[in-house]
Amino acid sequence: MLDRTMPVPGSAVLHIGDNVEHDLHGARAAGLQALHLDRGQAFAESSQRITTLDAVLGML
Repeated sequence: MLDRTMPVPGSAVLHIGDNVEHDLHGARAAGLQALHLDRGQAFAESSQRITTLDAVLGML
């Protein structure tokens, strides 16, 4: 659940998850940036390339 007392705006939060409906669409509906990680073959390949948060942010 989104803690509405966070000291940062929702637009400054990156939610990362593997569920399209909840992690991607739900986070965006709450005003957060969101990144969907496909846990299939694409996840295995992309997770090997992601070594820093900067790499993740570059994927948005």
